[in-house]
Amino acid sequence: MISDCRPQQFAILTTMKTALTLLAFLPLALPAQEPASLKSAFGKWFETGVALPGGSLSEGETALLRANFTNMTPEWTCKPQPTEPREGEFTWDLADAQVAFAHANGLKFNGHALVWHESCPAWFFLDQGKPAGRDLVLARMRRHVQTVAGHFRGKVASWDVVNEALDDGPNYLRKNNWFNAIGADYVAEAFRAAQEADPQAELYYNDYSIEQPAKRDKALRLVRELKAKHLRLDGIGIQGHWELDKVPFREIEEAVAAFHAEGLMNMT
Repeated sequence: MISDCRPQQFAILTTMKTALTLLAFLPLALPAQEPASLKSAFGKWFETGVALPGGSLSEGETALLRANFTNMTPEWTCKPQPTEPREGEFTWDLADAQVAFAHANGLKFNGHALVWHESCPAWFFLDQGKPAGRDLVLARMRRHVQTVAGHFRGKVASWDVVNEALDDGPNYLRKNNWFNAIGADYVAEAFRAAQEADPQAELYYNDYSIEQPAKRDKALRLVRELKAKHLRLDGIGIQGHWELDKVPFREIEEAVAAFHAEGLMNMT
């Protein structure tokens, strides 16, 4: 059991495939008179979310979403590659369609992700075919974050502002293109741009394996550094790629408690 997590402080995010598997077990856990849905089973404690790749859904799939989930996250459509494939050319059709779908079906929309080292066009880091300098890459990143977050201002509940910036090995931050071009402060600058663009949306840092002690410590260091810069960080996304029979419950609970102690909401 996750301790001390009220509905607005914790959310569970799953994929459609995992949701169907979980639903198969719900009749075993719920009294016969209760509907077998994730939302009815867990809604007292936290919100439930689903990640969708985009494209149209059948009537049955849409009904499944409405019955089981409160939140929706796009797998791809809000990332830099689909939203700004060429410098200054923003394309909104795919993301707009997903936001409209979420609203039409009573789902909160959690944007993912404004800054990531993958699904990111190479032009961000080039200047006439050569590596671009810090000032140019920083300006491009800030403009991208502010344009995308500004376009959806008032339409999204939250943003994963930066995704997967922590290193999996002994280093603190991952030596990705953003780090190499701008430096370690690219994370802080991304949050600064996001909070300027949409003061109402919740802002999250998102990463995988941060329930594990070594990487959790790095995430807590990042949290404290952002807070020391007086930047708004509302929550942490614990990106779980777990098998149903190998979920690290103890580590997840310890991570949720640690981030909660920092005053943060959790999305897992």
